[in-house]
Amino acid sequence: MLEEERFDSLVAHAVMNDRAINVPTLSLVAGPSRVDANATFTHPVNDMSRGALRAHVASNQVQIAQFQSLVKDRPGLRGLLTLNGDATATMQPISTGTDIQLNSLNANVSARNLEMEGKGLLVSEAGDVVLALPGRFHRAGWAPGQMDTRLAFNRSPTMQHNFAEDANGRQ
Repeated sequence: MLEEERFDSLVAHAVMNDRAINVPTLSLVAGPSRVDANATFTHPVNDMSRGALRAHVASNQVQIAQFQSLVKDRPGLRGLLTLNGDATATMQPISTGTDIQLNSLNANVSARNLEMEGKGLLVSEAGDVVLALPGRFHRAGWAPGQMDTRLAFNRSPTMQHNFAEDANGRQ
């Protein structure tokens, strides 16, 4: 992923012993964008083929347009991305290689002002899937000759919006 990308600094610090690899500091800076991470892999004595991984990653607001590998095939891709996440996994050998089991993933990803070719990316067409966070305004649109489906997963007891058949998207 770093191929063809320009960045100002990459800093890593790692400590290894017979039971663990600890990376308390991993930092990538490109202009005003910054991604920080840390990870620990614990394993049986002198056996790195099995063990437990814990990782954390966090960023400030990262300008998507600065990543050439993303924008070269997506003209006009712009926006701000923020990430904060934690993951744990276990690793063990199996007959065909290595099995990595993701045990937990807790992440917050925020994207703002997303655009591609000058258009906001939350404009949807027939067949698109759109995820709107709780509390955000969203509604399915109706167009002549087009059937729209909206699955709402709400915190309301009935989990529905109570649209009448002839409501044209209005309650």
